[in-house]
Amino acid sequence: MRIAVVDDERPARSEFKHQILQLLPEAQVDEGENGAQALEMAGEERYDIFFLDINLGDINGTVLVNALKNMQPEMKIIFVTAYSEYAVKAFELEVDDYILKPFDRRRLEKMLRKCGFGNPSVQENVKPEARKRIAINTDGKTIYEEVGNIVYIETCNRGCMIHTDKNEYYEGKTIGDFEKRLKDMGFFRSQKSYLINLGKVKELFLWGNNSFAVKMEGYDKEVLPVGREKIKVLRQLLGGITMRCIGCLNCYGRAAAMIGVKKDMEKLSTLCYIERDGKYLMLHRTVKKNDVNKDKWIGVGGHFEADESPEECLLREVKEETGYTLTSYRYRGLVTFVSGNGVTEYMSLFTADGFEGEAIPCDEGELEWVDIDKVEELNIWEGDKIFFRLLAENRPFFSLKLVYDGHDGLIYAALDGETMELPAAR
Repeated sequence: MRIAVVDDERPARSEFKHQILQLLPEAQVDEGENGAQALEMAGEERYDIFFLDINLGDINGTVLVNALKNMQPEMKIIFVTAYSEYAVKAFELEVDDYILKPFDRRRLEKMLRKCGFGNPSVQENVKPEARKRIAINTDGKTIYEEVGNIVYIETCNRGCMIHTDKNEYYEGKTIGDFEKRLKDMGFFRSQKSYLINLGKVKELFLWGNNSFAVKMEGYDKEVLPVGREKIKVLRQLLGGITMRCIGCLNCYGRAAAMIGVKKDMEKLSTLCYIERDGKYLMLHRTVKKNDVNKDKWIGVGGHFEADESPEECLLREVKEETGYTLTSYRYRGLVTFVSGNGVTEYMSLFTADGFEGEAIPCDEGELEWVDIDKVEELNIWEGDKIFFRLLAENRPFFSLKLVYDGHDGLIYAALDGETMELPAAR
């Protein structure tokens, strides 16, 4: 069982965690101290219960509820508050329960039982013979598939594609739903978009730029990425499966030493808007399947490489994506982007008005010059409208934080540490 406790007061968190572990000693309890961390936690891990303080420092807990419910519909959400009047609000928002500070052990125990935890009769395993097949609702009919025939499951549109030994099915359920349905049946969430059958793993290997991936039986042409935070557990579960190298790395040890650096680099990026004749060069991101910016229009840029400065990253990324060499550019601000799906990036924002060279096709999507006053008509992030306004005002260097609800909804913005009024919905 995995439980989250998000409270901006460290003593309260520690005491609550202690009481939970007294009642559920086998539980893994993760802690967070603000709303942004709550969204990041819910995007990275699957939780059975999420205890959420209402009065957080950045985003009010009542605002976070819908985002958390969208991210993990089956997760139990419990309000934590010092004020009894929030009990009414809890029921209005359809959260599962609430608990008052200071914490009462008997109340906590009762609440856990109500949510289906802490009661041995509720936690008994389903008999093995009842779990050999799984019902898949697809194309207006129900298919009963042997669990052992499922090779892997991946997210697809608003549902999942189930890949079996012989067939593939689409069902409009989230991957979190399948993770729960197949719990304790030999499946592992190797990455946020993939659930794999451990008994069908053929190879675990180093792949690309110091990343990891697996290949599955019967799907030799498919490379399934493995989250870096998952690799240690996956290797333990797989035991002696062969590990092979791909690319320029010659040993696992070297790659393992680089994981921490690479993971940090993935949180740092540059974003540049190149201007010419009253137009911005915009990139329509259409290529990468699991791109957080899929189908959005953004500027050009990308993630830092080891030891790069923001300016070095900017020049390299612009050259790689456009073919242009920048000759005049300006560092405008730092944007903290919190997707609500576990992705947090710190973007160095630039504008440029001088470049040379010949344009090249971009492997990230389609490049197009767009009138600056028409950019907001494109499919862009809501928060981008804020920094476009700041750029138009020629504001000095700024720090902008943007927090989303796991989809396209902007739920919080702060400029130079001060909370902002959100743009009106169009």
